[in-house]
Amino acid sequence: MAGFEVGQRVAALVHTGGYTEYAVIDAARAVPVPEEIKPHKAAAATTSYLTAYMLLQGRDPLPKKSVVLVHGAGG
Repeated sequence: MAGFEVGQRVAALVHTGGYTEYAVIDAARAVPVPEEIKPHKAAAATTSYLTAYMLLQGRDPLPKKSVVLVHGAGG
């Protein structure tokens, strides 16, 4: 089970989008969420991070050691 325990808090983007307290997902898509991070912050961070990441991956490859500033990573 990809290193997760039953009941462990995780965040993931679901195929059709949306926010939910419980969902069935592929463990490979899950990211562990520490207990000190509130659920709404974990959901926002996951969405913003993955939006920026996907946009960067869709571009031409950047030269090695490039520095990229992602300003206002919102959905």
